[in-house]
Amino acid sequence: MIRTFKLDGRNMIDKAAILEEFASALSLPDYFGRNWDALEECLSDPDLFKGCQGCELFIEHAEHLGEADAPARKTLLDILESVSRGWASHQPSFTFKTVLIPD
Repeated sequence: MIRTFKLDGRNMIDKAAILEEFASALSLPDYFGRNWDALEECLSDPDLFKGCQGCELFIEHAEHLGEADAPARKTLLDILESVSRGWASHQPSFTFKTVLIPD
């Protein structure tokens, strides 16, 4: 089973909003510290995806992602790429994919 999550880029215009959207959409644990390191740690945690063979994130209205905070957009995309690479080397195999969907 692959878990899928939909996030709304319109709700992700800056760092705080990006972290909040992830916390809400993925039901991240209470200990999620709402910072970049915590996001990467949570997305890399096998317990978050226990029993799954993969995770797909669909970010709709992606052109709005970080529109008020370009560095936050870049940081998020770097984290998603890093997490994807980390999962690709994980055994057993686990797929972590992000799809950016424009309007």
